[in-house]
Amino acid sequence: MKFNLALDVLICTLYYGINLMFDFIKNIGPTEVIIIGVILIVFFGSRKIAELGKSGGEAVKEIKKIKREFKGAVEEVKKDDDKEASGPESLRPGGGVSK
Repeated sequence: MKFNLALDVLICTLYYGINLMFDFIKNIGPTEVIIIGVILIVFFGSRKIAELGKSGGEAVKEIKKIKREFKGAVEEVKKDDDKEASGPESLRPGGGVSK
């Protein structure tokens, strides 16, 4: 049970920390986005921007894959905890004999 609580606290901290970190993006308007885009094209060129976009998309895809795997592992641990908590049927009242 302590593991689940610690894991929940960690996930919430990461989630809200990231949301606060990127909170300034809400205040950026279309004019600022265009200006930033032009500056990036001038500094890096259009080919490099396309490569950066592609690699960014691949990174997001990989992060989502890791997230799915992590959730699956957490669910597996929870199932194992539930099985251990219920114990083997032979130790239950009635000896696990079906009626």
